[in-house]
Amino acid sequence: MIRYKEIALNDLLSEVGEEKFHQIVSDFSCSKNGNNLNNDVEYFLKEKSIIFEKNYISRTSLIFAHGDDNALILVGYYSIAQKPFNFTEGVSRKKRKEISGHQFFVNQPLPALLLGQLGKNYSEKAHGGALISGKDILHYAFRRMKAAYIAIPFKLIYLECKDDPKLRIFYEKHGFTLHADSKGIPYKNDSKHDLLIYLSPATILEKIK
Repeated sequence: MIRYKEIALNDLLSEVGEEKFHQIVSDFSCSKNGNNLNNDVEYFLKEKSIIFEKNYISRTSLIFAHGDDNALILVGYYSIAQKPFNFTEGVSRKKRKEISGHQFFVNQPLPALLLGQLGKNYSEKAHGGALISGKDILHYAFRRMKAAYIAIPFKLIYLECKDDPKLRIFYEKHGFTLHADSKGIPYKNDSKHDLLIYLSPATILEKIK
């Protein structure tokens, strides 16, 4: 049975410093069988995570597996942020009420956590991604979100992702629903990236152990 260790980025930086951090994450790769699965995930960890951490934009946690010699192998990471959920233009009042839970909140940003990044290391050192599943990484993220949920209530968990069949199946399998109109047409985020939006009620965290 593989043993894991989760280390918050802020703690890791305090322990080893930025130079050592960059050495640790230099091996992180989203390339599998010659295909880069998500360059944004890899780029964020290596180039943005420290900036976002120091500026209180997001919190990142790294997940390591214990190797045969008990050395730690970086196998995945996630990043979460406190970011209100805003309804984009065109979302019907009915859909707003369905999501917000009450007509009082249909025109207001909803308190939420954003699952900004979720990534698995497919490098050779990490055995091509075989040391951990995406489900396990998501579970670590949910556990951290639950601690926040207990302390301060929020309404939603949401994420933005590319319109990729594998990503859609993964998130739909684990409690997220596509943010779409009554005909199933997705509401896209309003950035140039044209990403899908997936939502989950924060109450899903009450079942997390």
